[in-house]
Amino acid sequence: MTHYQFKMLDEGEQIGAFGHGVSVGEYRADGFTFECRQIDDFYVEYKKNENHYVDMRAFRNLDLLQPYFDSNE
Repeated sequence: MTHYQFKMLDEGEQIGAFGHGVSVGEYRADGFTFECRQIDDFYVEYKKNENHYVDMRAFRNLDLLQPYFDSNE
């Protein structure tokens, strides 16, 4: 799946695709939990508040992975 194809999916399909991605990590900030997974050549970040979906974003910018690396230190 390409980044563009993912963005064209409806929200439910995006959440399903996210579930099949490879886990990159998770961190907490500002009362939210952020979880990231890799899908093919891009990343998807899932934002939740007390286990309730808040937002999701797909990206290719590797700099956006830094919070996940920092949380493992």
